Amino acid sequence: MSTGDPGRTPVGRAALAGLLAALVVAVFRPANGFEFLRFDDPIYVTSNPLVQGGLSWSSIADSFRPRDGNLVPLTWISLAADASLRGTAAGGFHETNVLLHALASALLFLFLRSATGATGRSWVVAALFALHPQRAESVAWISERKDVLSAVFAFATMAAWTRWTRSRGSVDRVAAATLLAAGLLAKPMLVTVPVVLLLLDFWPLGRLDPRRPLGPPLGARLREKLPLFALSIAAGVAAIVAQRARGATRASELIPLGERVANALHSAAWYVAKTAWPSGLSFFYPFETIPAATALACGAALAVATALAVASRDRRPWLAVGWLWYLAMLSPVAGVLQVGEQARADRYTYLPSVGLLIAATWLAHDLLRSTVAGRRLAVVAAVAAVSAGAVSVRAEIEHWRNDRSLYSRALQRDPGNHKAHYLLGLVDRDAGRDAEAIAHFESALRSRPGWAEPRLSWANLLVRRGRAADALGVLADAAGRADATPQLLNTQGICLLALGRPSDAEPFLRRAVNADPDYANARFNLADALAARGDLPAAVGEWQAVVRIDPQDADARLRLGIALGELGRGGEATASLLEAVKLAPGSPEARYALATALHRGGDSQGARREIEQAIRLRPNWRRARGFREGLETGTFPAPESLGD
Repeated sequence: MSTGDPGRTPVGRAALAGLLAALVVAVFRPANGFEFLRFDDPIYVTSNPLVQGGLSWSSIADSFRPRDGNLVPLTWISLAADASLRGTAAGGFHETNVLLHALASALLFLFLRSATGATGRSWVVAALFALHPQRAESVAWISERKDVLSAVFAFATMAAWTRWTRSRGSVDRVAAATLLAAGLLAKPMLVTVPVVLLLLDFWPLGRLDPRRPLGPPLGARLREKLPLFALSIAAGVAAIVAQRARGATRASELIPLGERVANALHSAAWYVAKTAWPSGLSFFYPFETIPAATALACGAALAVATALAVASRDRRPWLAVGWLWYLAMLSPVAGVLQVGEQARADRYTYLPSVGLLIAATWLAHDLLRSTVAGRRLAVVAAVAAVSAGAVSVRAEIEHWRNDRSLYSRALQRDPGNHKAHYLLGLVDRDAGRDAEAIAHFESALRSRPGWAEPRLSWANLLVRRGRAADALGVLADAAGRADATPQLLNTQGICLLALGRPSDAEPFLRRAVNADPDYANARFNLADALAARGDLPAAVGEWQAVVRIDPQDADARLRLGIALGELGRGGEATASLLEAVKLAPGSPEARYALATALHRGGDSQGARREIEQAIRLRPNWRRARGFREGLETGTFPAPESLGD
């Protein structure tokens, strides 16, 4: 080793790792001020009670249960820890993502330096990995905490395994297995890490014969990794079961296998191109049918690249290892087993791209090292590439600042991006820009006519604006389809209820409840429909079901109490209304209903107390004042004569 190598000592290696981490933090620092996004952040953070409640023994236990098709307990735990330590504002979560990415980048350098002994090339690979524009999605998007967290464990696993191959100590071997298990609990995409460790045996660890890589040592190398493969298989099976249970893999049933294979081939080639020239990036790439000729061309290119890389394994082993690293780590997200509706995603390159960068960096060194001018050119090229990456990624992360900037940029790149139209429609809807929101929902439906969400959001917008008849027009035949979602059926029922047609609403609401028995809102609306047409006993049954599903629903307890009172079940009515007041002490309606129930039960003092509270909360409520007067005079006017 050259005495000029700054990585020759532990202090020097630590300094270089620290420099890289500091550079990453500086470049990604603007992300600390970004907002939450509508794109999955509610699932992961803002509407996730497990995270919002902070870290506790209960939240840790709950983290090991599948949530929304994801089995990523360490990711949930890390997010809950952020909520406890930094609060639930977006800034703390963003800061942790940046720090984890910086740590992963530093660990990548330290692992490569330890395995290869090449300080400069290892640092360049880690820097190019850290500062590539495709990293923006994994770092600046809070929901991708699983990417940056799992990468920390992945590179730590590789470092521990590298140490074990030299020390043969049980501590290093147990550490590697433990770190891999932790990484799999952060993101199951690490299932192919044992395959990468096998590639490292070939190069740079030299534990397989380059002339006969499939020879006798291979069996021994496989056997020593059996515990790691067992961990990966268990994690992979658990992830697939969780995704199937949530319906996340339904796209695999809807999209023919041939189209999925064609998309996988195209995406694998596309990722290579975008790693080399990362232009036209987007937060979402819609799935589209890839022409057979394009798929065949991509497949042929991948096959040729693989053949050339394998053929060069003796002279340039790093080329074969880098390329096969890329293919192996990409395989879980290639798309043959389709999860979600995207064709591909920049985040999927987070770990696979390391293989491409290793191959490219070592190839450049090999081609330029023979002359002084070549070596100088290599240094200049490395500095230029890292600098360009820093500038590019800084520009790329700005698009992740907030919802509007992210989705608007996606539409600039692809005006037909249905996901961007839908999400931007939600942004405009909440900003009160109804016309713009409706235009985006219409555009989303033009691209995906059968997509329920934009139609549902459009209809709900109209319902909230008091335009139930127009909302029915938007829903049109969608709610009548056999595959209509419970949400569409529920909204159809809401529209019909608003138009005074409870008998017409009831069949839609029953279908929604039958499709999802725990859909509390549909049961609530079904109870309203039943009550409106005079079937109070059936309505009571539905409101009781709502309360069982959501014991904190004060409105359901209020409606239930009123209905029970009308059925002459005074004791049950009073109990339900007491709970309603406890849950919503600021509700004048709950106070009024409880006052009437107490009065019917003979508790005049309690009735006076509650009606005074109702009047305090709504001073000009004629009905409440009329009831108070009745308590004083013993004469109660008809409620309808008083109005509200």
